[in-house]
Amino acid sequence: MKSDKHIQDSIPTGPDLELIDSPLRLRGGQDVASLVPYLLGFHPQDSIVALVCVDGRLFMTARMPLDMADHPLEFDDQIRRIADRAQDADWILVGYGNDRSRVTDALQLSRDLIGSDRVIDALYVSGDRYWSLTCTSPSCCPSEGVRFDAASSPAALQAVVAGLQVVDSRECLQERIRPPRGWTARAARFRVDDAHGLIRQLGRDAALQRLEELLASGLDDPADLHPEDLAMLSALAYYGDMRDAAYRQLSRANADKHVQLWQAVVRATARDDQGCALAMLGLACWVAGDGAMQVVCMDRASKLVPDLGLLQILDDINRSAAPPTLWDDLVADMFAGDLDQAADCELSEEE
Repeated sequence: MKSDKHIQDSIPTGPDLELIDSPLRLRGGQDVASLVPYLLGFHPQDSIVALVCVDGRLFMTARMPLDMADHPLEFDDQIRRIADRAQDADWILVGYGNDRSRVTDALQLSRDLIGSDRVIDALYVSGDRYWSLTCTSPSCCPSEGVRFDAASSPAALQAVVAGLQVVDSRECLQERIRPPRGWTARAARFRVDDAHGLIRQLGRDAALQRLEELLASGLDDPADLHPEDLAMLSALAYYGDMRDAAYRQLSRANADKHVQLWQAVVRATARDDQGCALAMLGLACWVAGDGAMQVVCMDRASKLVPDLGLLQILDDINRSAAPPTLWDDLVADMFAGDLDQAADCELSEEE
């Protein structure tokens, strides 16, 4: 899996937007610049953000690192993958970064790859100002930029009412999966080691039963689980057949609960042991429509368990901008064959 600078955040229109009573209408550059952070969940930096619209409705939001534009072939491939998901779509492009010339070059490259006739607008945003690359009228788009106030944007206000939240940066999302530190990390490692030993003693059938019990309790309320329970779930996620059982319980209706549960597991697990639980959390985030958090999980997990089959699937999902609505079909395909490759660890007497 490639480093984060070549991974996009793909955020389909999620359930939170469905809570908005009236259609969310973008009335110009101010609404676009104000709304993007709410769609991503954080204030983007050094990024090209694409709002992809089909039949006048927002279909998905995709954030591509600015560095990706330094690799035109890869950039073109990524845009084509998105376009394949949303044929005949119209695009709004928004660029972020301190180097205005570099960002505008990347926006222009994006327009050329997409086709200027499909791009509604391309904006460069810096601080509280934006500049349009498609409008040259000084009356509405002066050379000094247009100042905007996100707090007064109707679109942003509707997003707040719908429950969408924004953190200061993508790095803030990493705090949600921060591992324990110091002596608590050592205690967490001992608990996971003990859990692996217990799993080997239990055998497959009893371990599956224990997984079912922990999932039932944890999905009801993660706070009901003791540290030993969270360590057991972290250890069980190490085994492919245990992950298979957990996938079967994940649905779009309960994805938020799975996010809460696996986030609790990750935060209770020492950094070096987080890999498989992070992959489970990343999957739940995708099904829940949180593409930004999905990528944060993928990025850290790829450094810990790079050969995990689930991570490869998540990477394909992200690069192809697959919406969560595909989950039902995908999970059916998973169990038609083997989800995880031979590199994944299966529960056996030798482990």
